[in-house]
Amino acid sequence: MKRKIIIVMASIIIAIIPAGCENGTGTDKGGNIITVDSINRLKGEIASYGSKTIQLAAGNYSFTSTGASDAINISGSYGKNITILPPDSGTATIALSSGSEGELFQVNMGGTLVLGKSGAAGSIVIDGGNKPRGSNTRLGELVTVYNGKFIMEDGVRLANNNRSGVYVGTGGVFEMRGGQITGNRTIMDGGGVWISGGTFTMERGTISENAAENSSGNGGGVSIGWADNGGTFVMKGGVIKKNVAGNYGGGVYVGNSGIFTMEGGTIYGTSSNGSITSNPDANHCAPGTTGRGHAVYVGNGGSAEYQGTPFPRATDITVPWPY
Repeated sequence: MKRKIIIVMASIIIAIIPAGCENGTGTDKGGNIITVDSINRLKGEIASYGSKTIQLAAGNYSFTSTGASDAINISGSYGKNITILPPDSGTATIALSSGSEGELFQVNMGGTLVLGKSGAAGSIVIDGGNKPRGSNTRLGELVTVYNGKFIMEDGVRLANNNRSGVYVGTGGVFEMRGGQITGNRTIMDGGGVWISGGTFTMERGTISENAAENSSGNGGGVSIGWADNGGTFVMKGGVIKKNVAGNYGGGVYVGNSGIFTMEGGTIYGTSSNGSITSNPDANHCAPGTTGRGHAVYVGNGGSAEYQGTPFPRATDITVPWPY
């Protein structure tokens, strides 16, 4: 009889332990949603095994990353399919500290990261803090995707990074369904989004006020293709505006083996003579020049079309344009 009572009591104790707390990192909100209120708790939940949905509490989260090894890794080899929701109200800001020069999230090996929520009232800000670039100019994007998937929903802002906001490498998939990518600057290509071997689909949202600021920088908003890696950008909706490139393609640059298909949305440009003041929302490149594609530039080996009609080499005016 005593043995039965002990077994029953043990079962009751196990049953009342919240499902999201077995690692002591988060609080189970119910419905399999785990809430966290610190960067260590967020990292702890993601590091533990399995797919899960995590909601950030409103507040500030400071994160230090000095290289790829410090990034928060979402890897499919460990069963990682992670959804991070914004708070029900207010803002959760994950800011890279002043000593950081590495990326924040890295998605690879078949993993999936979903940031935000359709119709979200609260918000998530991933803030690069205008951190120093460091010695490796290819590291340090806020989100890096190789052989994995990143989905960005409403209520997310990727901002103020001193490299691209998002890097989509070989086998990577980025779907932008809402949110903003803004205020990011790079000395390479692709101030907002840099695609090198991966696929980017933009359905909604805004890419604005990013820069590929070197005199050789291409694609202030989006750059497709680097070296011979190629890449694909499908734009179905959303807005690309107020981005700057030091060389070609203020809004979008299509490089070697890059493919750009525009089905909808708007890419803002200048007037036909290259005047930036004619449109406050204009993307622009090499200010004061024409023929470098303030809105879109298609480089050697790249291909681009709008609803089945090929883009000219350089498009300065707003797209869609009248045919």
